[in-house]
Amino acid sequence: MKPELHFIRVGCKSLAIFPRLGFKLQSTGDSFNHLLSLLVSSYYELLIFRGRKGMSTTDKSVRHKLGLLQLARQMNNVSKACETLGYSRDSYYRFKRQYDRGGEAALRDMSRRKPVVKNRVPDVVEDAVVEIAFAHPGWGQARVAQELVRRGIKVSSSGVRSIWQRYDLETRTKRAIAIATRAYRERLPLSDAQRQALETLATKGRVLNGHPVEAPAQVCYQGYVHVGDHPVLGPLYQHYVVDAYSRFAFARVETETAGVSPADFLLTEAVPGFRAHGLTVETVRTDRRAPFGGPQADGYRMALKRAGIALTYRTARSASTSDPGTRFQQTIATGFYQRLFRAGLRDDLEDLNRRLRAWLKAYNEERVETAAYCYGNTPATVITTFLNARDRDRRAR
Repeated sequence: MKPELHFIRVGCKSLAIFPRLGFKLQSTGDSFNHLLSLLVSSYYELLIFRGRKGMSTTDKSVRHKLGLLQLARQMNNVSKACETLGYSRDSYYRFKRQYDRGGEAALRDMSRRKPVVKNRVPDVVEDAVVEIAFAHPGWGQARVAQELVRRGIKVSSSGVRSIWQRYDLETRTKRAIAIATRAYRERLPLSDAQRQALETLATKGRVLNGHPVEAPAQVCYQGYVHVGDHPVLGPLYQHYVVDAYSRFAFARVETETAGVSPADFLLTEAVPGFRAHGLTVETVRTDRRAPFGGPQADGYRMALKRAGIALTYRTARSASTSDPGTRFQQTIATGFYQRLFRAGLRDDLEDLNRRLRAWLKAYNEERVETAAYCYGNTPATVITTFLNARDRDRRAR
């Protein structure tokens, strides 16, 4: 088996590198050879960073920044390292400050894309599209666009779908579930088209025993994910539990050496949190990976069984697209962790969890959701509205 060969070009000089067998130079001169030998050492260590957990192999900007920091340490000369790799001294010190404060995660480029508000349709058009989605859940985007044109409202079929996606109504299943929830909460009568949609459409999303979820905490999504690396604490992992109905969430950050099991987190934080609102967790959905699946998850399954909580597994397709757990993880990654790593971390896990609890409070009580069950309300408001409706029904009986 031939060793892997890499080429690095510095100016008009080229260098052939065998990571495991050494290197050969195609130039002469002791000073240049010494410089390139240091570059080889840095490049070889850079190859190690490619396999680091939690770091994408396609994140070239992070590898280049780490390579600059490593080369400067090897050469003990910032100016020569910057000149060799084509960076300015200002860039080096900016990278160093970011790395010292937040580790590798702080070196990742943050997206500066902003929503193009001027390209969004007027509120009148958006309200009309949503109204038809509830009135005729079986219609596709083309038919909805044609109906709106007949009413004098001009919108394309792709524009209809974009609006549906903002309200989590892009599939017939999601529209049927939204109709069932809205009819229950607002006591609205169902039309024939709506009743037929609820009877015939197969629900594959947020359902329990084949029926749409009708209450908070009836189905909760639980996960355990790697969120980044701390320069001192090491890899950081997050537990989370998200309610499929209201999107109310609980989360905690821990390290590999200091943490709790998924069952303990569920039973000591999420379950008591819902119980404080008069709600009972009935079903938990997870993926089939460790620590939730396989022989090593026997303790987790037994703990849920003793607590009277049913366990189901989500499909690989739903876990990679739009289930509540995945969407929550995307939201907290961009809204909390990216900013936190960029601003810098203290060497205190409790301080990190304190910041996380403050962010969760704003997420649950201030950030509005456009999911099928929320209708532009905050998760806490959705739970309060459901409890008020339930109490009203009990008094009426």
